[in-house]
Amino acid sequence: MYQHVSIILQEWYAVNKRDLPWRHTKDPYLIWVSEIILQQTRVAQGLDYYNRFVGRFPNIRSLAEAEQVEVLKYWQGLGYYSRARNLHETAIDICRRWNGIFPERYDDILALKGIGEYTAAAIASLAWNLPYPVVDGNVYRVLGRLFTIETPIDTGKGKKEYRELATLLMPPEQAGLHNQAMMEFGALQCIPQTPDCETCPLSGSCFGYASGNPQQYPVKQNKTKIRNRYLHYFIILHGTDTFIRRRSEKDIWEGLYEFPLLYFGFFCGERFFLYLCSAILLNVMTKVLENLRYAKTHEWVEFLTDTTARIGISDFAQKALGDLVFINLPEEGDSVTAGSTFGDVESVKAVSDVISPVTGEVTAVNQFVIENPELVNENPYEYWFIEVSEITAETELMTASEYEEFCLKEAH
Repeated sequence: MYQHVSIILQEWYAVNKRDLPWRHTKDPYLIWVSEIILQQTRVAQGLDYYNRFVGRFPNIRSLAEAEQVEVLKYWQGLGYYSRARNLHETAIDICRRWNGIFPERYDDILALKGIGEYTAAAIASLAWNLPYPVVDGNVYRVLGRLFTIETPIDTGKGKKEYRELATLLMPPEQAGLHNQAMMEFGALQCIPQTPDCETCPLSGSCFGYASGNPQQYPVKQNKTKIRNRYLHYFIILHGTDTFIRRRSEKDIWEGLYEFPLLYFGFFCGERFFLYLCSAILLNVMTKVLENLRYAKTHEWVEFLTDTTARIGISDFAQKALGDLVFINLPEEGDSVTAGSTFGDVESVKAVSDVISPVTGEVTAVNQFVIENPELVNENPYEYWFIEVSEITAETELMTASEYEEFCLKEAH
């Protein structure tokens, strides 16, 4: 019976197989890439990604010499990014240990990072026709139904039983062809739901079909546990920039970029999330305020280093002036002097000089603020006015708490 099954599968495959690029090569590298892509991706979706990936990385050495961030970029959209990282790291390993030549021995292939028994068998049999059976989800389904195997596939005993049966079915001299036929048959004919048993060439030998309920096979002992994760993202804008971070955690999407987030085991709801945002922003603003110093003329200064600072108008001054209409600022390269005017602000209520709290050279001017003065009213800490370097002197400056007391006295 075993030889009979393989012959039928090969005959079916010759007529029904899909024309796929990795089936026209014996290059173990290209077969490896295709198998890794197809681990968690359907052929129809993975085909374009395969062509694009091998177009950029046509061999092991080109993949090994690339930066990982570029490899991840070419993998973008496929998901399960650990597959791409493993491909890259393994290519480097092959170049180091085998001088860029893919190892031919099954045990050596199996020892490579990111390659398990199924992938090792696929590479070994398809590239060199070595007699190692592939056993994946498609093969489990075909064998489970064909022989009505009651042993669960997610047990050690079940995996051993299926592998032994797959070995018996495979003609050693045609290992690669048999494995291709078996996988394709499971993907196209013996599908998970509503298989077309009436047209199946193996229906006369299939115990599952004879039982009247082939879909109960293969048997699985435990259902996959689904865990809900709630990711709450912050979209932080600064002028025309957006803040993103690179994930460094040993978790999903490692090494990829994302908005900053908070993770909970529950959905926190809009009100709680807004409260949380307020608490976080208050903490951030408190830290910003602690770093600021204020002049009695109502300018703030944030010292980036001992000799570099950013300068703007305080929140108190902006509220007193009202909506801004125009800001006149110095140009890069100009000098400013502590206690002297360096610009002026025109608002709906008044025109006011802006006095520098420090002496130094202007090294940066925020043109965005000049072009959009109305935005300064929304958040005085988000849009900086000027940056001064080579600071040699400063006026008498107050801390945030001291400045608050000073403003209260002025208001009264």
